[in-house]
Amino acid sequence: MNTYQSLMCMVCYFLSLSAWAQAPKDPVPTRKGEKWTYSGLAGEFDEAHAFHPILQTKTIKTTVKGKNGKPILGFKTKKNLEKDTIVTEEIGLLAAAKKGDKWGYIGKDGKFVVQPNYNIAYDFKNNFAVVAKGEVTDDGQVNEFGIIDKTGREVVPCKYAEMGAEVRDSIVTIAKIDQTTGSALFGFLHVSGKLIADFKYSQVRDFSNGMGAFSNKSGKWGFVDRNGKEAIPAQFEGAFDFSEDLAYTYKSLKWGFINRQGKEVIQYQYQSHTVGQGLFTNGLAKVRKSNLDGWIDRNNNKRINFIYAEARDFSERLAAVKTGAKWGFIDVSGKLVIPSTFDAAEDFHDGLAAIRTGAKWGFIDTKGVVKIPAKYDEIKIFFSRGIAEVRAGEEYFYIDKTGKEYK
Repeated sequence: MNTYQSLMCMVCYFLSLSAWAQAPKDPVPTRKGEKWTYSGLAGEFDEAHAFHPILQTKTIKTTVKGKNGKPILGFKTKKNLEKDTIVTEEIGLLAAAKKGDKWGYIGKDGKFVVQPNYNIAYDFKNNFAVVAKGEVTDDGQVNEFGIIDKTGREVVPCKYAEMGAEVRDSIVTIAKIDQTTGSALFGFLHVSGKLIADFKYSQVRDFSNGMGAFSNKSGKWGFVDRNGKEAIPAQFEGAFDFSEDLAYTYKSLKWGFINRQGKEVIQYQYQSHTVGQGLFTNGLAKVRKSNLDGWIDRNNNKRINFIYAEARDFSERLAAVKTGAKWGFIDVSGKLVIPSTFDAAEDFHDGLAAIRTGAKWGFIDTKGVVKIPAKYDEIKIFFSRGIAEVRAGEEYFYIDKTGKEYK
């Protein structure tokens, strides 16, 4: 083998390593005409979702190290000091898949772990999945919702008329129709089946940071804690989720922030957002003033100037911002690190952000390099664990981070 051949072999080797590094971690749902399969697995399905992890936390002993990186010894024992460390590990994968007109869940071997007995099967999140059973009546499909765990056990029986799609902080939102008024009433339910808050709210938001926002019949918003106590009484005209122990709330035609005790910590002075929910990320929150977006810290100090016509919250330490008619990205210092050349831009997920050029969508990396050309009509599901779901024309299918299409 000559020098040129050796060099080319090395190039091919490193290219293959790069492709391998970007390859999806899990079997990928793959469209085959009217049916679906999973890459590397046997079996055929009528519909298929991506795999989601089942996680387990455990406590392990770890060595305490000093600033020099060396273990700290006990004064008397002269042995390495140890501390309890909580770690999270992935112990399985489950994906919602449909056989005939019913949904179940398959494991990473492609076999059903939870038999297809459900009309609706949402993805596993936080080790639980919301499902629904029901029957077809003269008025249409009637669904009754419940919750299953990783074994398929119905930890909450399927008996609720409406339920949120995701369990957060071990709590899910539920709803029923008030037969007197015909309007919906909402509450909160623990995965143990315990009713945290009865059907008495006109609107609710998913739990975040151990608190769930609610609106009463008078249209005022407050927050309940994990015990169902109205820890912050209904007093706001609007409210978003808690993040970093602060919540963006609306009062007297302005937005400000409260702490977990309901105390105003950032004065009500900001306008409604065009995009986003005023969430704190890495100590910064996007707010709007004089019809322009900027960022403040937890002490209400201006950290990034109010100069953007629109902006998105930070994700993976970058935020999409609109200057004139075009979108680009800034870092947490406010520096424009990806030029404003796109017609639309979304948050970063799994190292890639969806961007639109003209009418088509593609993806860039955190350096602004186009990794997947803009050729899709819609991004249905953003990248997670190496895959995203897109639409081209009338067809939905999955792609990986190399741009490979699974169809």
